[in-house]
Amino acid sequence: MNVLAFAGRNLKELVRDPAALLILVVLPVGLLLMLGTIGRNVRITAFEIESLAPGLAVFSLAFVAMFAGTLLAGDRASSFLSRVTASPLTTTGLLVAYAVPLVGLGLVQGVACFVTALFMGLAPSVNLLLALVVLVPAAVMFVGIGLLLGSALTASQVGAAASGLITFATFVGGYWMDLAVLGDGFAAVARALPFALAAEAARAAAAGDVAGIGVPLAGCVGYAVATFALAVVVFRRRSRA
Repeated sequence: MNVLAFAGRNLKELVRDPAALLILVVLPVGLLLMLGTIGRNVRITAFEIESLAPGLAVFSLAFVAMFAGTLLAGDRASSFLSRVTASPLTTTGLLVAYAVPLVGLGLVQGVACFVTALFMGLAPSVNLLLALVVLVPAAVMFVGIGLLLGSALTASQVGAAASGLITFATFVGGYWMDLAVLGDGFAAVARALPFALAAEAARAAAAGDVAGIGVPLAGCVGYAVATFALAVVVFRRRSRA
């Protein structure tokens, strides 16, 4: 079994539950509609559509991480993955095959957020395409976290851990609030984490601020490589245990 064939199988697993996929897309769009409406009514800067849309596009990726962890942990619990690991497919290739359709799902969420934002007053621009490109390393990073959870935990444990991840990312990502409200110390730590870096890069891209993309994007890429590499190491060790 090669990487593309296994990625195709994982894609089929994703589309097998259209209700779950619908929730993954509808939830961030629903949040965007609700918070964007509040922003128009009370003039909260963090809720302005130009800032809110790329922030929620990044936030939605946290749910993909949960999906990734649940899928991998479920396969680990079955005999299917045991047969796959006995094939010539390497551990890295195996996790890449999981990641490809999941990253694609993350980009679908991003498209849904930006299209919705256009109807809420976001100015159409080619910069939105750049923002989607910037979302790719963020998607890889979140999927890497999900695969790490799926490699280390059981399917039932992944749900609780992923919920904690979503809650943590909500507070430190600055997706719909100014991180300054956390205080100088906590805000400085939050800005160094991948969740806020990904949101900062996406916002800079959507605004056409090319100079502002580099540093946060580089940090996000570094986190993406590290989390995915760690997932490979943990999965390999758990498979040998």
